[in-house]
Amino acid sequence: MQLPLEDIMLPPPVSAFPPAPGWWLLAALILGLSLTAAIWAYRRWQRRRRLQQALARLQQMTTGKQGSALCAAVNEWLKLCLRPYYPHALSLYGDDWLAFLQQRSGGPVFQPAEAQALAQGPYRPDIAADASRLCQQAQHWLLASDIPARGGPQWN
Repeated sequence: MQLPLEDIMLPPPVSAFPPAPGWWLLAALILGLSLTAAIWAYRRWQRRRRLQQALARLQQMTTGKQGSALCAAVNEWLKLCLRPYYPHALSLYGDDWLAFLQQRSGGPVFQPAEAQALAQGPYRPDIAADASRLCQQAQHWLLASDIPARGGPQWN
């Protein structure tokens, strides 16, 4: 006599979806880190591009200039760099201007001769300034200042 037994019923195979909560957390963590890295890289790229534009603009503004015209061009470039972040600095001149520049860079960036050229050069036609040193120190000031941390100079 045979018993009326049915065939063995196997359970359905284990599905890969939905994953366990740990996998969801890992996916969210990877997505968040990837997004953070992409935003950081984009901002760094923008900062570098703005700094390159600023340095190219300095070169363009000072090419072929000497004396008080050179000092005025470097002062104008510095104030253009500062305009979006420190609009009150546009009215500074002389020793107040130098003190402000040193404060923004954390210390004296300009050598005494170049500092005097920046402070008094635009107003004295007989001033003699070394163009390459003045431009080099202005570039160094930009890199040492807090402007790159704010996104770099903006040329609107």
